[in-house]
Amino acid sequence: MKKDLSITVKDIKGTCPVFAKSDTFYIHGGYKLDSNNKYLCMHALSSLMPFYSSLSFGAGGAIGSLYSGFLWNSAGPAVAFGVAAAVTVVAVFIAWYWVLDELDRRH
Repeated sequence: MKKDLSITVKDIKGTCPVFAKSDTFYIHGGYKLDSNNKYLCMHALSSLMPFYSSLSFGAGGAIGSLYSGFLWNSAGPAVAFGVAAAVTVVAVFIAWYWVLDELDRRH
């Protein structure tokens, strides 16, 4: 059962043409965005994504999303994608090793 999530703006760095401090928007049922305003600020949404993913995908997703969000903000998208690609390659080799090991044990 998916629950609703309410997000309240606590701080704004710079200026925001959509939200002010204390404004609230919602995510209903895990994916439906709702704002009292007719617009949704993409900067607010992108700031929320590492935490939303963490809550949605469990501990492994939480760790990956949190680190990728921090990496994205500190080093930029190219570095974040590069690290994600490297981690994916490592994961493929680990999975491949386990699958081959399991197949060897069955034969």
